[in-house]
Amino acid sequence: MPRKTIQLAFFAVLAIGLLVLLFFVFKPYLGVIFMAGVLMVVFRPLYKKLVEKFNGRKNLAATVTTLSILIFIIVPIIIMSVLLLKEAINLYNAIAFGGASQNLISQINALIGHFNTQINLELYARNVLSWIIGNFDSVFSAVFGGVLNFILMIISLYYLFIFGDKIKK
Repeated sequence: MPRKTIQLAFFAVLAIGLLVLLFFVFKPYLGVIFMAGVLMVVFRPLYKKLVEKFNGRKNLAATVTTLSILIFIIVPIIIMSVLLLKEAINLYNAIAFGGASQNLISQINALIGHFNTQINLELYARNVLSWIIGNFDSVFSAVFGGVLNFILMIISLYYLFIFGDKIKK
């Protein structure tokens, strides 16, 4: 076998191996990069208009576009998540310590009773909410990971706005 063929085969195997390793390095961040790409495609017209308005200053246009995405899309999602969490905590406290939720539970049990089934809704709700409280450490680490991924998505989005044309070529 000629020496050039061996060198070319070795280089091809080495390049494929490096690409596989590179894939495993970026694998945890592929979802973040994909989401940033989707947001970039959706908000690209706004970015282009802002580049024109700011006389070709791409960094300023990318900053304004990214901040507007944060303000008008991400912040309401965070507010809704916080409100949902508060409601879940209030529901847990109401079920665990009694109170006004007993009326709701009795109404749901009466509704379920029409279907000739017997479900102890209070027991299920206590079990689910107790599991959430008991696994708070894993929930907290998942939330922290989500926040980190969110920050990485925002940074990726900013740079995708700036270098999107070069990446496309």
